[in-house]
Amino acid sequence: MECNSYIDEEVWPDDGASSIFKMLPNLPKKQGTKYYISILNQIIDPGNNGTIVDENGNVIGRNGQMWGTSTDSIREILQREHTEHNTWGAQGQNIQLVRTQLEYRMKSTADAVRTRIPQELKNIVDGLLTFKKPIFNWKKFFRNFMANAFDSLPKSTRRKESTRFAGALGHKLSKKHTILVGVDTSGSIGQKELDEFFSEIYHVWKAGANVDIVEFDTRIQNQYHYKGKTPGAVSGRGGTDFHPFVEYFNSNRGKYSLGICFTDGYASLDNLNPHGKFCWVITSDGAQNAEYPGYKICIPKIVE
Repeated sequence: MECNSYIDEEVWPDDGASSIFKMLPNLPKKQGTKYYISILNQIIDPGNNGTIVDENGNVIGRNGQMWGTSTDSIREILQREHTEHNTWGAQGQNIQLVRTQLEYRMKSTADAVRTRIPQELKNIVDGLLTFKKPIFNWKKFFRNFMANAFDSLPKSTRRKESTRFAGALGHKLSKKHTILVGVDTSGSIGQKELDEFFSEIYHVWKAGANVDIVEFDTRIQNQYHYKGKTPGAVSGRGGTDFHPFVEYFNSNRGKYSLGICFTDGYASLDNLNPHGKFCWVITSDGAQNAEYPGYKICIPKIVE
């Protein structure tokens, strides 16, 4: 019902949620899951002498006279949906199942009508369609490097009173890593591998890191600050040489708390000596058994 409340009625899927909205045309839109559950629970088991009210005490309707619609027919819809899906009152391990079903509904519905849905729902759908789930727990990984260089971002907090003004909010420092990410753009890297790279880079960025990207093949081709968007095209497509990127990281080690190299690993590893914390992320079809100087993460192969 929450998903339906964000899209046009003419593109509603043929299901119970759409039927209830059509039977109750004055039911408020964009109210959230908890709001609609409260209303539906009252329809199933009406109280307050048959009056349907929201959490603020506003009268939504009356039992048997809800905008000219009998609540018996609504109960039939709820019973049918309950029998088919059995997700009401989900707890514990079922919560993830419900969340997955909700994401699938948003993805399948909004993907078909992307140009006709509001921006707030489109942003959610774009996130579901663009990036896969992370292969690695980057937040946990970064906690191992909290003693290294980071940016301090001041934030207001009620837990700490201001030392200058009595009763005012205090400040705390939020630590944020600055990470150098190298992306192998040689000819051996195809679009599939680039998609894997930037999906993981997105999750690195979402974990709370400042990310500077260096695209390289036999030399450094392009440098830019990552802002959560995948570039339309990459530079390079020649051979592969890790030395220019590692040397760039070594010469700027005071600026970055961690270096990450996304590659297939098919290049010489001789005389590579990263000065500091360094991590290699190897593609699912890359040289995952090679000995890399630093920490190694392998993207798993997906059996289709």
